[in-house]
Amino acid sequence: RESSSASTALGCLWFFVSVILLFIKWPLGVLGIIAQIAWAVKSANSPTGKAKEYFLQGQRACQNGEWKKALASFLQVLEFRPDVPSAYREVAFLYLRLDKPEESLTYFTKYLAVRPEDMPVQIGYALALERAGEYRKAIEVLQSLPPETRQELPVINALAHAFLGLGRPELALEVRQTCAK
Repeated sequence: RESSSASTALGCLWFFVSVILLFIKWPLGVLGIIAQIAWAVKSANSPTGKAKEYFLQGQRACQNGEWKKALASFLQVLEFRPDVPSAYREVAFLYLRLDKPEESLTYFTKYLAVRPEDMPVQIGYALALERAGEYRKAIEVLQSLPPETRQELPVINALAHAFLGLGRPELALEVRQTCAK
């Protein structure tokens, strides 16, 4: 992001100088503006430029509740730039929203390899494990969360549901009762 901001600032400065040059030495000003247009076109067609456009499309689709369209856009981001961790997070949550927990696990794992401290993503990962029937692993992830996070209702519900999935209703009840205290 820093290089993108620096690049934008440099582009603005370049344009400003080119406009000033139009009044001082107009051929240099025209040349500067033409060069900037060429640079902008090249940037937009680069893998980073295309990934950015798909990322923005994915965000717009999410805002409109178009989950499949958003998923397709974020997957395109990863085609062009597989080094964008936030795209892995978005894809993981979209697969989970579309009730495809097995697919989401791949993307949660890739994201958490880079950002293991992200608690909401760890919770999403545990939910995907639970929905995929991997109850023991879901319990392990949920119980490894910090104590204050383990007290949150979605975590308690997920833990209880995982215990139910294992056929341990007494543990599910214990988790729920602990919450009520």
